[in-house]
Amino acid sequence: MPDITIYKEGKCMTDILKADITDCEMLLIGIGDEWKCNAQTDSEKIIDIYNMLNDYLGKKNYFIVTSCDDGLIYKSNLNKKRITAPFFEQEKGEEQWNFYNRWLQSTLNHRLLLLELGEGFASPNFMRWPFENITFINNKAKLYRVHAKLPNIADNIRDKAVSVKENSVEFLKKMLENAD
Repeated sequence: MPDITIYKEGKCMTDILKADITDCEMLLIGIGDEWKCNAQTDSEKIIDIYNMLNDYLGKKNYFIVTSCDDGLIYKSNLNKKRITAPFFEQEKGEEQWNFYNRWLQSTLNHRLLLLELGEGFASPNFMRWPFENITFINNKAKLYRVHAKLPNIADNIRDKAVSVKENSVEFLKKMLENAD
C-alpha cells in the first residue's frame, strides 16, 4: 500500500484533521462513492472503519450524510439516529432527513467542521455544493474535502477549506489507526 501521509506546513494532514475534530463544536461528515464496496474495498473493511470512527467520535456532536446506497453504514456501531442516507431505502428515511436539516440549522454560529469523504460529482447537489455553501455562510466553518481524484475547492471558500487528494477510505483508516 502506498504511503498516503500528506504534509502541510510540516505537519501530517491526519494530525491536523484530528486537532480540528477535537476543536470543533459540531462535526458534519459526508460519505460518498469511494466508500462503496469494490475490488479494493470489501464490506468488512468498510464496516471496520465505520466502527473505528464510532469509537473515535465518542460524545462528539456529529451527523453523517451518505450518498452510498449499500446500507453498510447501518451495519456499523455508529449511532443510527445520527445518519441519513437518502439513496438507501430505510425505515423513517424522511423523518431522518428532516432531523438532519434541523441539526444543520443549529450549526450556524458554531465551530463546524465539515468532513467530506470520497464524494464525486454523481450528485453534487446532495453533498458537494451544500457543504461548500455551508462553509461559505458559516464564518466558523471549515471544510476538508478528501477524494482520490476530485478534491477541488471552490475559490470563494479556499481560505476555509482543505483539499486532500487521496483515497478517503485509506486516509480515514490511517488517521483512525494512529488516533491517541
